[in-house]
This record gives sequence, structure tokens and C-alpha cells, in this order.
Amino acid sequence: MQHQPNPTVPTNTQPGSAVRLFQSRPLLVLLLASLCLMLPVWLIGLPFSGHDAPTHARWQAVFAEQFWSGDLYPRWLASINEGLGSPAFFIYPPLPHFVAALLAPLSDGAAWAQQRLGISATLALFVGGVGAWLWLHALTRDRISALCGALVFLLAPYHLFLDTYHRSAYAELWAFAWAPLSLWAIHLIARNPARGVGVYTLATAALALSHAPSCLVLPPVYVAYAAWLAWSEKRKDIFLWTCAASAAAILLAGGYLATALTHQGYINNDALYTGFFEFDRWLLLSGRWQGGELAISGITVVQFGALFVLGGLLLRATPLDAGQRALVKIAIAGAIFLLLMMTIVAAPLWKLVPLAQKIQFPWRLLTAQTMLLALVAALYVQATRGLGHAPRTIRQRLALPLLAVLLAVNGGLLVLGKPVFERHPAPGSIDVPEYRMGPVNGSAALFDNGGKVRVVTGQGSARLEALSPRHLRIHVDAASDVRVIVRQFYYPGWECSGASAGCTVARFGPGTPVLAVDVKAGKQSVDVILAKTRGERIGLLVSCAGLVLLAALCLAARWQHARPNDS
Repeated sequence: MQHQPNPTVPTNTQPGSAVRLFQSRPLLVLLLASLCLMLPVWLIGLPFSGHDAPTHARWQAVFAEQFWSGDLYPRWLASINEGLGSPAFFIYPPLPHFVAALLAPLSDGAAWAQQRLGISATLALFVGGVGAWLWLHALTRDRISALCGALVFLLAPYHLFLDTYHRSAYAELWAFAWAPLSLWAIHLIARNPARGVGVYTLATAALALSHAPSCLVLPPVYVAYAAWLAWSEKRKDIFLWTCAASAAAILLAGGYLATALTHQGYINNDALYTGFFEFDRWLLLSGRWQGGELAISGITVVQFGALFVLGGLLLRATPLDAGQRALVKIAIAGAIFLLLMMTIVAAPLWKLVPLAQKIQFPWRLLTAQTMLLALVAALYVQATRGLGHAPRTIRQRLALPLLAVLLAVNGGLLVLGKPVFERHPAPGSIDVPEYRMGPVNGSAALFDNGGKVRVVTGQGSARLEALSPRHLRIHVDAASDVRVIVRQFYYPGWECSGASAGCTVARFGPGTPVLAVDVKAGKQSVDVILAKTRGERIGLLVSCAGLVLLAALCLAARWQHARPNDS
């Protein structure tokens, strides 16, 4: 929305040095803020007391090693689970691990996986702050208001404390990085449709490639925001371009989504959505929360309380134009809806929409609430800057006190939460339950002395000649037909090639399902390959279609924008 600077804000004032820094160097302020807020994270790494840090560290160690060895999209992590492998990245979004893996040549391999994640998480915070500033500056046309809103975005306890220090939710931190860029791109569509469509598509596709649950939370916010801006600017094309770009983003992420959606039946989904992870366990007022989990209640009170106070004061302010006033009302209404959806009151609605349960934790709706809080804070600062005719309550500037309160809340939660900052050079190898194809310890009885292959039926011998993430070569010398088992989990897609007498791949073992290779008699080398699955092949085609659609949309948007009678 292209608002002009508010006429009631004086333009001839002489700001102090701190304000001048905010006005002239907002990106520097955001960089310094990100580095300070994440100081122990980028120096040491994600805290291993965080719920997700050990898992991401072990993934990153193997992901980066395979990537730099030529496996450009490491879906199968071959050395995890004590050499049995893991299909983690057939299901899990890869983009945050690609970012961290790019740092691997500058670090000491696996020993620095944790710190690579910390540096990448710090970058995510900074990118999100810059995106928030761009978005809020496009909305308010005021550098200081936009910067204050961006700092609120960084300091929101759900973003900083819970996702970073308490849960080490590395992937969700990157979801926070892309969200403001998508909202900024919607404003960009209003000025330069071709560029806006391009930025929106890439940022929204990056969200899908970073954190799957956030794809169920944030894109509806994008579409609603585009609808508001289209109404405010009286330009329905903003909404239509946003919807078309959303479709292009989904297609662009197809290389990941195709396997993520089609491989769900191959993993242990019960480990993802039952017991501790059951969605209704985490609804507010459910009575099933325990101990430190109550910190989420406090964060909810702080963030929603701040939004409702600032929003209520804003609606009493005379400087708001009709579009901004409507936006504040929408933000408050949206916050009320999100709050209700986080409580036990909404349990029937959650059960009515099974797809929504894939969010896993209802308090993940705080990602959308954090965006609304930053928006209301920026509008509030814009309304209070230098106003002489606003009501007394709106003239009581709460921007700096709000930032101080958010900083204090994060600090207090850190003291109570006591995150552990120490480097773990050996992140371990056992994967999370959903990506274990069976008991890891059960494989010890199948292989002698840590061996990789073993003949279990027939007369002959076998040895491993070569091993790479999705390819292994076995040399077999057999007097009869033999069955050779391999120390890799069985997963749909493994197949044989290169055997002169032929071979087949099967599943062996009721407890720990490992690869079984049935080989005809003779002396030969057998290649066992985890070939490109159907989902991977389809996903590549879908991503190519997304690129074609993106190019077509950008060309169409440029043509429309160039028409002489285009408004």
C-alpha cells in the first residue's frame, strides 16, 4: 500500500543521534540486534538442551558430507542409525540444511555441524528482520516505524525464546525468515507486478522447502493480506496475482513436496502425531500441559496482550486512514480467531479438518500472531510519532517500553529455562523414531563384528566393494544361489543392476528390516541402488512446470504493467 507520509508528522524536526541511526542505517541496526540476540548461538551453536538441536546436528553432519561428496540432494542419509540409513529428507524440508551445508568447507566437518546450524539460525533471524522492515516500510512509509515493528518481530518471545533457545526449532526459524518477504512482495506487486510475483513465488516456495507445518499457517495469512491490500488500493489484480503466484510457489516446491506427500506411508507416522505429539494435548485449557510447557501459556499471554493493547489504542487514533483502520481491525479479529483456535474450545474444529492436525502443535499459530503483532506495533509507532492532535492515550509512546518488556520476557524465560550452551562434537547417529525403519539395536545380531554384508542362505561368500549414499557394490562368490543381507534399512526403491546372473532385492528380518539381495550362483559383482523414486521423478517435472509458470506470470505481469492505460 503506497501511503504518503502522515501530514500530521513534522518533517522539519531534528532527531537525536539514535533516531538518525534508526533512520539511516536500519539494516545495520537489525544486523547488530540479530548478532547480539543470537550471540551464544552463532559462537557455539544451537543449544543442545533445545528439543530439536541434537536431531538437526546429526542430520547436518551427514547431509553436508553427502552434499559435498556429490549427492546434490541428500534424501537418504546413509550413515545414520549406525549405518542402517534414514529416509529423513524424503519427508523433511531440505532448504535450511542446504544453507548450513554451504558453510561446511569453512568448518571442521561433522564436529562443527552444531555451530553451522547456529550461524545459519542467526542468518535466518537477520533475514527475517530485513524482510519485516521491507514489508512494514512498504506499509507505513516510515523508517523508524518499520524498524520498531521489525525489532518487535525479532523480540517476540515465541520467535526468539521458544523457537531458538528453548526448542532449537531450526526449520521453523527459517519459516520466520521467509514470511515477511512474502508480505513485502504483495506490496511490490502493487508497484511492479512482475518483480513482486517473482519475489513472492520464490519466498513462498522457500517457506514450503523450509518447514511443512508453517505452510498450513502462513499462506492463508498471505492471501488474506493480499485481499485487504486489493480492497484498500481498489485493485483486484493484486489479489489475483498473489493467488496465481501461490500456485506457482507450490509447483516450484514440487521436487520436495512430491516425495513428502507420497512417502508418508513408508514411515512411522504414529511417532509424529500420537502420544506426546497429539494435537489436542497442546490446546490451551486442555489440562494436559505439564511443567516447563506452561511457558507457552506465558508467551501467549504476553504476545496477545501486547497486540490487543496496541490495537485498542490504535483504533482511538485519528491519524489512521480508512485502509489502516480496517487493517488494524482485521489484525485484532485475526488474533482473536488464532487465540480461540489455540484453546480447547476449538477441538471439534480441529477434528473436523484432519489436514489442520498436521500443524502438530496448535501453538504454532503463534507464527501468524507474531506477524500480526509486528504489524500493529509498526502502525502504532507511525501513529504516535510527533502527533499533536491524537488522544492522550495514543500519545503515550509505548514502542520503547514494549521492546523493553519483550526483551525482559525473553531474558526471564532464558534464566528459567537454562539452555545449555556447549559444543557437542559427536552429535550421535540414532535418528528420531519416525525415520527409523525398525529397531536399530536389532541389527547387531544380524551382522558379525560390525560387518556390512552377510550370507544368510546358500553356500558362498560376499564382501562390500563400494559404498555411497544410494549405491553399494557387493562382490559375491557363490557355489549355489545365495541370499546376502546388507546393513542398510530396506526402503521402497532399492533395486539391483549389473549382475551377470541376475539378482533381486527383498526385505529381510521381521524386527529390523534390512536389504536382502538374492543372487544366482557364480562369481560376480552386484550393484544395489536406491534409484530415483516415482515421487522424485514426478517432483522434478512439477518443479520445472513451476519455473515455466513463474516465467509466464512474470512476463504477463510485465506486459500488463507496461500498458499505457494501466492504472
